[in-house]
Order: sequence, then C-alpha cells, then structure tokens
Amino acid sequence: MRLQLGGFWYLASPYSGTPDEMEFRAFEARWYMGELLKKGIICYSPIWSMHHISLSNGIPPDAKTWWAFNKVFMAASIGTIVACIPGWKQSFGIQEEIEYTRTFGRPIQYAVKRDNIIETMDNVSKDYAS
Repeated sequence: MRLQLGGFWYLASPYSGTPDEMEFRAFEARWYMGELLKKGIICYSPIWSMHHISLSNGIPPDAKTWWAFNKVFMAASIGTIVACIPGWKQSFGIQEEIEYTRTFGRPIQYAVKRDNIIETMDNVSKDYAS
C-alpha cells in the first residue's frame, strides 16, 4: 500500500524500559521519522519529540502520563505508522495507540527496518514479531 500524502501520520513506537532501552528507542524513532520524511511522508513522533523534555523536566516517561497529549496528535493525524522496533508487540502504549486510531477508522501501517531501508506494509508477518 502506498502511504497517503497530505496531512501528517502519527508514528507509534515503543519507549518504556531501562534508561538504555529508552535512549535506543528514541534514537530509532528519530531514524524512522527521518527515513519517512526522506520519502515525503510527514509524521509526528511523540517519542522523539518528547524524549528529552521528559528527561530534562522530570516528567514520567510512561505511556499513561503522555496519553492525553498523544491523543490530540492521533486525532489530528491521517493515520498511524507503527515502527516495528524491538518491543513494539509488547508495548502497552502502542496497543492503545492502534486501538485509538481504529476508533477513527483511519489506516494503520507497519514500518520495518531492513538493511537500513524502511518498508511499510498493512500487516507484519509472524517472523517479525519481536
């Protein structure tokens, strides 16, 4: 499926974990966002946008703290792209973001990093369920 252009996509990615995992996941969210932008796909990543604000301002980094903030961007987006970063399947936040996107009937796409190239698809095969 070719991603719709015009408007912006919400980029869902895992975040919570150890400090090292959170740093890695924020870096990966930035990579996904950059690769999508190179393809002309405008997206908003709450993880990349708020990672340093959370750290410097002492705001808890959990999904529940950011839920109201994230819902505003999901409601305004044209759909959600799920960055299939390790841990995405277990992420409480991503599961909530997928369900919330579905309430608007908007598309959900999955982005997979392979050989430093991003691929998007409607579904992710079971072999990429890390």
